[in-house]
Amino acid sequence: MASFVLPLGASIGRAGSALFQAVAVLFVARLYGVPLGLGGAFQAGAAVFLASFTVASVPSASIVSLVPAFTATGLPLAGLQLLLGLDRIPDMFRTMTNVMGTMSGSVVIAAVEGEKLE
Repeated sequence: MASFVLPLGASIGRAGSALFQAVAVLFVARLYGVPLGLGGAFQAGAAVFLASFTVASVPSASIVSLVPAFTATGLPLAGLQLLLGLDRIPDMFRTMTNVMGTMSGSVVIAAVEGEKLE
């Protein structure tokens, strides 16, 4: 059962990464005084949504995948350096929460299926 649940959880858990990326784009745009109109917000949202599918399960991978969103909205890539410094501790908590949720789901599904837990 773990061979099914764990990869599924790793794929579904990327929504948190997309949410972080959207907030990061808005934060950096506000910080640098770049106005994001409705079109810019839509471009950033589309870029973040598509880039969130490519996020690897390594620390701070969400930062690297922000490059398309920054490029689409005209934000300076120097804002990524600031995010790298701010994101390390929250990234650990997001990872811990995602792993615990995936493992808990695996245990619950195994118990429902009648598998013996070791």
